Amino acid sequence: MKLPKFDYAEPESIQECCKLLAEQGHKAQVIAGGTDLLMALKNRLKNPTTMVDLSRIATLNQIGYSDT
Repeated sequence: MKLPKFDYAEPESIQECCKLLAEQGHKAQVIAGGTDLLMALKNRLKNPTTMVDLSRIATLNQIGYSDT
């Protein structure tokens, strides 16, 4: 089964991402790894008009832990 058609955006900052998501509203879907999301698209469980990829936002490229 093929993926549905959608626009693809690669913002390079959190500010750019937030602006794009605010403009698109519920029509946008964030992808940040996305294997589950891609299966949902193929099965038509989700149908966004814009996919927003977070991989180019440098400040989101790590996970941290703090117990404080």
